[in-house]
Amino acid sequence: MNHLYARSTTYLYLAMSATDHRQGCTTTVKRRQECRLLLALLLTCCGLAAAAAGRRSDADAVADLARSLARPPSTWTTAGGDPCSFEGISCSSAGRVIAIDLAGMGLAGTLHPSLSSLTALESLQLGGNALSGAVPPLRAPSLTSLSLDGNAFTSLPKDFPLGMPALRHLSMDNLPLAPWPFPHAIAGAAAPPSAPSPPPTPPWPARSRRRRPLSSQTSRPSGH
Repeated sequence: MNHLYARSTTYLYLAMSATDHRQGCTTTVKRRQECRLLLALLLTCCGLAAAAAGRRSDADAVADLARSLARPPSTWTTAGGDPCSFEGISCSSAGRVIAIDLAGMGLAGTLHPSLSSLTALESLQLGGNALSGAVPPLRAPSLTSLSLDGNAFTSLPKDFPLGMPALRHLSMDNLPLAPWPFPHAIAGAAAPPSAPSPPPTPPWPARSRRRRPLSSQTSRPSGH
């Protein structure tokens, strides 16, 4: 009887231990899920905060540009506002300025240094205007197309192309610039690898001379 009681007690203890273990595992899984959810919320909040900061920076840069122009487009304001509603400006779905097209609008004035704050800018078209002064340094890692031709810019920054690693199209004809040294960043660029030259043709092996078989000579008995 005592033996049965001891065995029943052991089974009960094991069952309770298994139940506690399952509950502990369930609690651990829930905590992991809660931690993952909290991390996702934090990342989302950080992303939204960064996007909002980028939009504010773009708005300030466009407002500075409007103040530096003598005749800005009629829809531009110097008091800020949403630059995505301004003439000649295109924005991404996140509200970042990605393109400015002011070509041929008869603009005068200078370019404000805060243009380098437009870090999402992909295209800047300023050709065919009367803009003057120095071209400010541009720090636009996404900029692929830049047009400055037909203006009155007097100088370029020494590190002009370095802040635009993605630049593919550059137009800067008819600018009254002083002699401008070719940028080392471009001059020192490695040329695309050429096709490997074919290996040298080995010398043609000398023809081996065929030995002619010795002909058997028939000895003719000499008649006496």
